[in-house]
Amino acid sequence: MGERYVSETLTVNRKNLTEILSLVEELVINKVSIEKIKNGDTEISYSKVLDQELRIISEIQSNVKNIGLARLETIHASLEEIVKQEASQRQMNVDFVFEGAKTEIEASQLDHIHNILAGFIQDIFENHSSRDLNQIRVSAHSDNKNFSISVEGHEAQTNSTAISTVSSANMLELTALSEDKAIESLQNNNCKNVLSDLIELRDQLEYSGGLINFESEEHQLMRLDIVIPVASSIMTGMLIQCDDQSYAIPTEFIETIINTKNVKQQEAFHQNMILYLDRVIAVENIAERLGVEASGELSAIVIVRVKDELLALLVDSVIDQVDMVVKAKPPTIKNVKEFRGTTVLGDGKVTLVLDVPFLIKNA
Repeated sequence: MGERYVSETLTVNRKNLTEILSLVEELVINKVSIEKIKNGDTEISYSKVLDQELRIISEIQSNVKNIGLARLETIHASLEEIVKQEASQRQMNVDFVFEGAKTEIEASQLDHIHNILAGFIQDIFENHSSRDLNQIRVSAHSDNKNFSISVEGHEAQTNSTAISTVSSANMLELTALSEDKAIESLQNNNCKNVLSDLIELRDQLEYSGGLINFESEEHQLMRLDIVIPVASSIMTGMLIQCDDQSYAIPTEFIETIINTKNVKQQEAFHQNMILYLDRVIAVENIAERLGVEASGELSAIVIVRVKDELLALLVDSVIDQVDMVVKAKPPTIKNVKEFRGTTVLGDGKVTLVLDVPFLIKNA
């Protein structure tokens, strides 16, 4: 597919930036009040200052979340140029239409989405058996739950998409297939330019509720649909303790927490199991999984869920629920799949955030 695309600019919403600057000014004003309280000033209401601080922080969180988004229009020109080049090489006249270019996506996903769209567009051209292809159409939209994008080829003889007129179309949901089957299906449909990027995305979406569908007819690619759940780097987490280390588990994955004294563990096939709501669940000692020492006093089991799959995480103790901003993993642990990222706690300590879907998938 050639050199991979990497965006060089990120459009920031001026309104969000202005609001953040205004909120920072409020923090500075509030800081003066906090310093006066610290120095013994009794005329200032501690409760009022604290309420202001919490409000300001909440509003900053909301605005920071929006600043982390990028509009798809930043990749419009690159995709249009690919269509022009591919059409020119084949002496074809193919238009490029991008609907929903103002749709926003997490900036960290923008390059990956571009490379998938670019690869699939190239595969459409390379696998199209006729010269009737006259349009490549990309459509995108997003709500508070999902980001959706599709790319498809249109033929000259109809105003609708080529796939909608073909009753024998082959439709495959890649996220419902095993990785090997997904790779085989893409290879059978000559998806060589998009294969690696699409499999990487499939692995990311397998346990997050996302969706990848592609449609073809007689190995002629027609359409690709992608649905990605909207995730936020700002979330709540449950802190757990393993010896002198603390880790965070996103609360969205937590089913329940059980005292180890209230449940009996049994070994089967060299794996500890517990019975939970009439289901047998594998028990994973998180300290052993992460290669750290446990204190020996394993007092809690955190049952986590992804879709219909459950896993019981055995930990020293459960500390507290916290609000957290998840940041990217540092280079030293970039390849450690058990961690989703890092977060800084209120006391300034950096804590690792567990990647629950990966733990369940590889239990």
